[in-house]
Amino acid sequence: MATRRPTPPRRPTTTPTVRNYRSSAPRITSRVQQPTTRPGQRLPSLSQVFAPSWGRGVRAPRPAAPAVGGVPASTVATPQYSLASLPPDASYDQQIALLQRQRDEGIAGIIGERSRTLSDYGFQEGPNGAITFDPNNAFSKAAIMKQTYDTNRRSTGQSLASGGQLYSGAFQNAQDLINRNQLQSEDALTKNLQAFLTRNTQQRAAAGTNYELAAGQADADRIARFQSNPLYDPATAASTPDAAPAAGAPAAAARAAGATKAARGFLWQQNSNGTWRKIRPLNAFGR
Repeated sequence: MATRRPTPPRRPTTTPTVRNYRSSAPRITSRVQQPTTRPGQRLPSLSQVFAPSWGRGVRAPRPAAPAVGGVPASTVATPQYSLASLPPDASYDQQIALLQRQRDEGIAGIIGERSRTLSDYGFQEGPNGAITFDPNNAFSKAAIMKQTYDTNRRSTGQSLASGGQLYSGAFQNAQDLINRNQLQSEDALTKNLQAFLTRNTQQRAAAGTNYELAAGQADADRIARFQSNPLYDPATAASTPDAAPAAGAPAAAARAAGATKAARGFLWQQNSNGTWRKIRPLNAFGR
């Protein structure tokens, strides 16, 4: 009679306490730094993770990585034209120059007319705008008018004295009439001069105001058309140097050639023309 072969004992199975049903990767519970971590990189501690965020300084941004092809990316932003830096405009410059010339010629004519009129009337203008009689101008309107009334006063006195009325009331009345007429004429002359000076001052202020208005309109027209200006090219303006290169610039570039740096997992070396080329990948120590 054949005997049944005994069944071998089964191997005991172990079930992990926490099971990852979404992935078949093994669960790592060790605190030792794993090989997948980058060399030289340290994980933050609990005090660093739960530290307060206030009071921390702002970290500087990382330098730009080299672009594809071995040339580092430029960190210089292209300047854009604004209201403070507009492209050259020959029409605007010509218009402003014409307005300035018109303003200067107009003000010069107004000042010359003021000086001539003061000299014709026989007055001088002080620093505060006060006018005084000029005794050195013998042929001015004020001087001739004074000379006329002085002559009339003497002739009237001589005529009354020859008639025996030198000490009579008629002589005094004639002198009073001449003096009153002289004061009236001097007042009219002074008022005419003051009216002219007022108009002259207003004309000078108007010349400056008209220039400012015209210049403002020209500036507004320049801003309105600066994008259609053929000289408007931000890329060209950014690439054009503001000054000539220094005499030692080629020597400095030659010294900079051969410099190395680590970026994007590779070691880069600078060429003599300023470009960069890859040498080799970085090792485990980041060198």
